[in-house]
Amino acid sequence: MIVSACSSERERLCDFINHCRACQVVDAPLDANSILTAAAETEPDVAIIDCSEVSTIVLGVCRLLMHLRPTMQILLHTDGMERGSITDAIREGVRAIVLRSHSTEHLQPALDALADRRPYWEGAVDDALLGELLEHGPRPHPATLSELERMILQFTAEGYPAKEVATALGVSQEIVASTRTRLRRRLGLRSVSDMVGYVPNA
Repeated sequence: MIVSACSSERERLCDFINHCRACQVVDAPLDANSILTAAAETEPDVAIIDCSEVSTIVLGVCRLLMHLRPTMQILLHTDGMERGSITDAIREGVRAIVLRSHSTEHLQPALDALADRRPYWEGAVDDALLGELLEHGPRPHPATLSELERMILQFTAEGYPAKEVATALGVSQEIVASTRTRLRRRLGLRSVSDMVGYVPNA
């Protein structure tokens, strides 16, 4: 689902996505009733919210969408974001940010990442700021974790080594290791005890 106050931008994004991915694309103006109606009728996996800046209205839309469909992946397509806006966006469940100026380079990789239920911040949030936000700021909502991520997090918190986790889940040890690393970074979990504290909420 593509949300934008600008009909020409919605059309451009629809054309871009239809060109690079085989999926159903619906669009809606930046209006709460239209957005909720479209989301309820189509049950989209990804919502792209196009905006010049991240306002309280945009954050409110994110909140409504996450309330309606907690597993939805939200991508912000915007001109830029301040530190406070990034914190607020993560709190509301945003999983990817693509700057309009970098859209051609980053929009498709961001959609690919979200399809795999991975976050995407390349070119929009530098590693130092992201690390600081994840360590001291709000963690993404547990509902945004994939089933595999939840299981790996649970096994890790219970002390199982990567080999046993891989066998139990039927995946490679490399996938377990890379997922653990990604979860630690994304959720700001610096130790097993941090994971134990987070797991009951997942």
